[in-house]
Amino acid sequence: MRSKSPRDTWQALCQTDPARVADMPRAIEAARLAHQLGDLRLSAKWLTRAEQLAARIGPSSLARVELERAKLARSAGRIITCREHVARALRADPASADVRERAAELLQSFGDLDGAAACLSDASPHPNVVLRHASIAVSRGKAAEAREALQRIAKEMQHSAPVLVSAGNIFLAMVDVDRARECFTMAVERDRQCIQAHVALAFLALHHGQTDVAVQYAERAVEIDPNDPRARLGLLASKLFRGDDPSRLLTEFDAVIEKMPSNSEALALRARARRGAGDARGALEDLLRAKHSGSEAQNYLLDLEIVALGRQFWGFLTIEELTAMAKKPNHEAQFGMYWPFAHRALTKIEPRMAKAIWLLPDFALRRLADRLGDRFREEEGELAAPKSLRLRLLERLSPDELLRATHGNRSPSCTYVDKATGRLVPLELRRSARHRAKTAQWAILHSSPEDVLRSFDVIAQDHPRSHHPFAYRGEVLLWLGRYDEAANDFQKGLAVNPRARWLHIGMGAVQFFQGNIDEALRSFQRSVECAPLLVGPTLLAYRGEALRLAGKPQEAVRDLKTACRDNPSRISAWVNLWLANDDLGLAGERDAVFAELVTKSRFLLADAAEEQFSKAVYDIQSPPERRLLLEHVLCMMRGNRSSSCVTYFMADGELRSVMSAV
Repeated sequence: MRSKSPRDTWQALCQTDPARVADMPRAIEAARLAHQLGDLRLSAKWLTRAEQLAARIGPSSLARVELERAKLARSAGRIITCREHVARALRADPASADVRERAAELLQSFGDLDGAAACLSDASPHPNVVLRHASIAVSRGKAAEAREALQRIAKEMQHSAPVLVSAGNIFLAMVDVDRARECFTMAVERDRQCIQAHVALAFLALHHGQTDVAVQYAERAVEIDPNDPRARLGLLASKLFRGDDPSRLLTEFDAVIEKMPSNSEALALRARARRGAGDARGALEDLLRAKHSGSEAQNYLLDLEIVALGRQFWGFLTIEELTAMAKKPNHEAQFGMYWPFAHRALTKIEPRMAKAIWLLPDFALRRLADRLGDRFREEEGELAAPKSLRLRLLERLSPDELLRATHGNRSPSCTYVDKATGRLVPLELRRSARHRAKTAQWAILHSSPEDVLRSFDVIAQDHPRSHHPFAYRGEVLLWLGRYDEAANDFQKGLAVNPRARWLHIGMGAVQFFQGNIDEALRSFQRSVECAPLLVGPTLLAYRGEALRLAGKPQEAVRDLKTACRDNPSRISAWVNLWLANDDLGLAGERDAVFAELVTKSRFLLADAAEEQFSKAVYDIQSPPERRLLLEHVLCMMRGNRSSSCVTYFMADGELRSVMSAV
């Protein structure tokens, strides 16, 4: 029997009268379905019915409906609306620990840590509430507050394995390994079938270099549930780092990743297995894919894995060169056929260099670091780098040795074993100018634009030799549609670093948003000249839009197709690709692109359809109407052409975001 299409499901839901539904959970499910289909008006209608039914039950049901509204608003990128419904839920049932914990979880999900903490400030000491409080405290960098919170539920922890596991994970996030192990061990004592505790102990042993112990815990977890992907991943990782043949583990890795395709840790571990089996390109593809969903610390180690992989198979290539190479199947290796012989010699030298770095006194480390340009890397370097000078030198001179010290830890809470003490310690990262600027940029999701823009002044003062504060603030100004101010920042950045290719892209963006297409294309060409081997989806998306506006749809399609392929979350590239295909009369390609847009940005399309036509996206079928819709989408996005932080404005000036890209 053929399953219903989304449009058929939507039509059936439209024909159902909410007033005839007398069950609140059913009304909420209908609201979720309408929301999932992108019809926000229909979703609101069903939530209104749920509220009517909740009013007959009591305050806790009203709070549940408001939290549902907040959850759906959050997924649609309506952060302001989400906050409003969270406040209403708390007013409806202020004494409920469950309401407070769920409200805090929602606020924490988009970075409002202060608001999340306020939700729990005077809540009852229910275990879930206190665990959430501790989790938020860790995110705010307040480890002492988190420890104090966990002490408050000591009695409850004695009776609940799930609570013990959650507490252990929080201790693990603080890299309090002894307390984490104590919690996980107690959880196993409370419930021998607690698979999460066995898996946690397996990974903890693995990250300490105790692979045989890790295998034992992981095998017990797999016995409890052979289909649990996390348990199987723990067993595979333990076997891999124990020294088992990686080629024999790959089939099982594939089966695990099929169940958790976006899990950065799983992808990174399979990449390690592929590297060991000699599949260099497969490993590179996995590592790049893992970076799409990795945390800051994970991405640092993923970059290090990429560099080490490059050294083994291709030579001394940068992250950007290796990323570009992954998109060119016939790319020639830097040192060609002679490199494997050179690499074998290098692998004999690197362990000696690493041993020297572990033993060198601090004053010698500083002199060596200065010679290797460490201060410049803090100004202009990677998104992240270790705080430890010893680790930064190890990264530069012997990346594989640093990776070995992590013992396979590719989780969000990265650790390594200190050679001097043998203890498991956190891999703490310093904040370079680039990292601080990117973090400030993302605050646009929960802070006012003016507060975000002011935060870049402090970064520029702290890092006077860096162009990154100007580049990232200029991009935020593009998102806000303040093009003259953006141009001013890009010019300041170019005064610091005239060869920063992104600044030339930014200047080109300003120029074509202001209608000067020819000058924009010249700016884009200057960007290419700065780094001809590193032309990526950012440039292609901007240039493709400029070419479309210049009346060159065929050239535009070429650039935009590549941008969409290499960075599928860049919504603006898909919109411009639809418009360019429409200019060429390519109906099949145009319809396929629209289907992608409905999947990737249905709430943005829903908002645009409501503003432009006062109807749902599924009612917009003709190409002329869809063209008007997508042209309006670009107007709503102003100058935002990002792939990771996609923002847009409603007619009343409210800033919203495409949360699926965030």
